[in-house]
Amino acid sequence: MYLPMRPKLMLSLHSKKAARALHWAKRWLGMSSKERRASRRFLIRIPLTVRWANEHVIGEAATESREVSSRGVYFNLPKDLQRDLPVEIIMTLPHELTQAGPVWVRCQGRVLRSKPENSGQVGVAVAMEGYQFMRTATGAEPDLPHPGFQSSL
Repeated sequence: MYLPMRPKLMLSLHSKKAARALHWAKRWLGMSSKERRASRRFLIRIPLTVRWANEHVIGEAATESREVSSRGVYFNLPKDLQRDLPVEIIMTLPHELTQAGPVWVRCQGRVLRSKPENSGQVGVAVAMEGYQFMRTATGAEPDLPHPGFQSSL
């Protein structure tokens, strides 16, 4: 007597095998199964100029990135920035990355978090909300965000 398998059971069995294979592939590659980041991070040091403004102060600091992804950047500053504060970051992409001389990128974003580090500096994570490529560093004139800053994205 022929009894067809129920498609639901077959799908469930297939999904379990796929999930198990994915789990072991991640472990073999050294990836955490708890990783939730949507984009890859690169441990790269790129010169940055960070600008911010709130109701009390307009600030600017030169620093360098520690981690960069398509969605954000992590860097150190000498002071704490409050969560959701709009910032502007000018990145200087070096010739080694662009193969065409330095390229400047103006990024708009918001502070996700900042936390004090052992070095006395503050680690700042910024989520990117928009960016613009510029041909010259002089095109990177301040376009400071204001407290009511709204992203164009």
